Amino acid sequence: MDLEGTSYAVAFSPDGELLAIGGDRVLALCRTSDGKKVNQLAFDNAVRAVCFSPDGRWIAAGSEHEAWVLDSKTLAEIKAFPRFPETVRRLTFSPDGKYLGVATEHEKAQVFETQSWKEIMAPELEGGGRVLSIAFSRDSQWVIVGGVGKLGLWSTKDRKQLGSRLITGEAWDVASSLTATSPAANVLATANTNGTTELWMLEPSGDGRSVEFRDDYQLKPSSLSIVRTVAFSPDGRYLASAGSDGTARIWQLGDRLERTRKVHAGEVTALAFSDDGRWIATGTNGEARVWKAQYGKEARRLEH
Repeated sequence: MDLEGTSYAVAFSPDGELLAIGGDRVLALCRTSDGKKVNQLAFDNAVRAVCFSPDGRWIAAGSEHEAWVLDSKTLAEIKAFPRFPETVRRLTFSPDGKYLGVATEHEKAQVFETQSWKEIMAPELEGGGRVLSIAFSRDSQWVIVGGVGKLGLWSTKDRKQLGSRLITGEAWDVASSLTATSPAANVLATANTNGTTELWMLEPSGDGRSVEFRDDYQLKPSSLSIVRTVAFSPDGRYLASAGSDGTARIWQLGDRLERTRKVHAGEVTALAFSDDGRWIATGTNGEARVWKAQYGKEARRLEH
């Protein structure tokens, strides 16, 4: 299929039938079964963030200082947000579909309620600093924000900050297997500019009014490079990471060992698991790939 330049963002539809790819001045929708392009929408600038709503009805797309919610079948505009102060880096719907989180290179993230599209939260990292990434817990009760040297966590219910943590480097991406109601399973992953993927265990207080970030483990590939993106498998047993060394890795969280890897010709700028955990999509310069998560076998390559 015809892509333009770098594939900055990839996202599977909830049913796994479509892959949305954000590229240079284009958003493309492809069938995962054969890689055929079924729709596309032109933009004035690079599309750096894409995500599907949990019910598959919408796609959120971000390009430079702008973001839209689109009909996933026709790509017709549902909502155009007011211009953001900085470049839109991450978009994510909460698992219950009630919220859309936006991370720009600004001092505040933004969370919108999807019934009215009104802003309900503007999480700001302690002491300020650029926000680079955003994620929700799996029960949608928490929103996590990562940025330059810091992480923060807020409640979506009362919109209060519950915890924060200083980190080394910049959190280019955050991924969550968190569940506020099941703290024993709470693991947060950050993609860091210091060449590591860091895992954090989160421990809520007894009264639920605060959450402590506790260092758990650093996943260190053999070649240190900037880690650009991370994603948990739907069952929370595996973590995928990728970055500037052109390698996408799948880590088994039980023993913290690398299970498989997929080497690309250039920097990997995006990755995503399908909702059934069978497939991973990766984006790099000039192409997107779909490969089997279990064996690392390439199933489809989508080039321009």
